[in-house]
Amino acid sequence: MQKTLLRGESTLTSGEREIIASSVSYKNDCHFCHTSHGAAAATHLNKGPEFIDDIKAGLGETEISPKLKALLNIAHTNREATV
Repeated sequence: MQKTLLRGESTLTSGEREIIASSVSYKNDCHFCHTSHGAAAATHLNKGPEFIDDIKAGLGETEISPKLKALLNIAHTNREATV
């Protein structure tokens, strides 16, 4: 699944894909995956290191599209989600 999410054809940007991966990893309590995907998202989106903290906080300081918001809600409701 992670190959499809992160590298397959998609209407999501690489930064949006990494936000989803980081967010799911955070919810799954995987520090390494969360921070590495968060750092990749920050790089793709030209954000600073505090962006990883914003992902943990639910992206309260970052404007995201309604589509990404909906995808994150779906990902967070599926406790079996893996990245």
